Formats: sequence, C-alpha cells, structure tokens
Amino acid sequence: MKPDHSDTVERTPEGERPKVSIMMSNLQQKGEVSFDCTDFLRGELRKHREAFEATSAAIDVPFAAALAIIEDSLRAGGKLLLFGNGGRKCIF
Repeated sequence: MKPDHSDTVERTPEGERPKVSIMMSNLQQKGEVSFDCTDFLRGELRKHREAFEATSAAIDVPFAAALAIIEDSLRAGGKLLLFGNGGRKCIF
C-alpha cells in the first residue's frame, strides 16, 4: 500500500511539491524570508554527490594497496583489529 503524504505534499499542475516549499515560497513573495529550503536541499545533495564521485575516482589504488597489506599480514600470522567510536571491536 502506498503511504498517504497528503498532509506534506500539494499536487500542482507541474507535479507534487512539498508543502514546506510552498509555505517558504509564499513567505518569500511577501519578503518575509530569503531561504529556499528546496534549493538548500538540492545544493547539499549536489555537494555530497561531488564528494562521493571524487572519493570514488581516487580510492581504487589506495584501497587495493590497503587490502594487499592486510592480506600479507594475515597470511604471515598477524591479526587484524577493527575498531570505531562505538566501542565495538572485531578480531580476525
């Protein structure tokens, strides 16, 4: 079953628009606000996409090198300790 978003979305001839975007547009027309949340969201998503693409393009060789180091260490009897800021650990 498709969720009902009628309380958050307004249907227009151009398609669906978030009501918050419409409210912001109305406030902008009155000169009460200069913030466009839709433009903000799209800008943030664009920046994240650019960072992802840059990382993806640059990580192939370093990632393969890191895997080779890990493999060599494990084959030589070493162990791999993984940890993060959540307090969990994993020992191989």
